[in-house]
Amino acid sequence: MRLAFPDSAQAIRDRRQTVTRRLGSKYLSIKPGTIIEAVAADWLVLCPIRVPLLAKLEVISVKAEPLRAIMDDLNYGLREHQLECLPSNLSPADRVTDFWGLKPNVTLDSIIARIEFRYL
Repeated sequence: MRLAFPDSAQAIRDRRQTVTRRLGSKYLSIKPGTIIEAVAADWLVLCPIRVPLLAKLEVISVKAEPLRAIMDDLNYGLREHQLECLPSNLSPADRVTDFWGLKPNVTLDSIIARIEFRYL
């Protein structure tokens, strides 16, 4: 399975990011032990066949949670923010409104997949 990391390619290259969040039921069906090839999103568009890998990842856990979880508990939101290697000037609430808020039909109660991984 391939996953694109458009906003955090450098964090993946540096092996700092260990969590990602994805919208869609297909991500909730990923099982622990699944191997993921992390790629930069722009390469999927430019060259979908020969995409340079950023890293190989093994899924540790997948958890369904409402989007609001990272806003309702500030400590949890800040901790997750660090695990996702998001910019420190962007709060969890900003992340929700700036990124998730741009997607059609997404609300604070939308269920997203929290995917935790390790590097191989």
